[in-house]
Amino acid sequence: SSSEDGEVVLWDALSGEPLRRLRGGHTMFVNSLAFRADGKLLLTGSQDKTARVWDVESGRPLQVLGAFERLVQAAAFLPDGERAIVATGDRRVRVIDLATLAVQHELGDFQATVEEFQLSADGTRLLLRSDRETQVWDPRGDFSEPVYRRKDRCDAIALRPDGRAFVSGLKSGILQYWDMEKGVPLQ
Repeated sequence: SSSEDGEVVLWDALSGEPLRRLRGGHTMFVNSLAFRADGKLLLTGSQDKTARVWDVESGRPLQVLGAFERLVQAAAFLPDGERAIVATGDRRVRVIDLATLAVQHELGDFQATVEEFQLSADGTRLLLRSDRETQVWDPRGDFSEPVYRRKDRCDAIALRPDGRAFVSGLKSGILQYWDMEKGVPLQ
């Protein structure tokens, strides 16, 4: 969990007790938390315009992924664990190499800030959402073009575990079930 002062707390899921407090990194609210698949690293994104990689065992920050122009809205590790994806308030989404901290790719032409993204369990699809559109990407590729783009209002997304479909939702309560490959509604 995170708080307004930038502190991140790791909790024991069974006892509900705090395991570790991650301090000395962010100076403002943390918007995004994501573990690497092996659980050894945590990636955080903050309103302080930084994303940080933390060692879960020691609780120490290991890397700062840039000082961005706007807040970090969402951040996650890509399935290979060697790259991260970071969405910022300037409507940009970047793929960053964690060894060099170099931006490998900038994704898409977004009309609004990407507010969240989800990766399929098998690592073959990346679902991105802003309030104006949804995009599906193949994170194994070169990120030159999305698999598809849908320009409709969207307030929430949930990816089916097998990565073949997702649900989009509106604040009005309307839900739509989508095919991931074709971008068409499912019945």
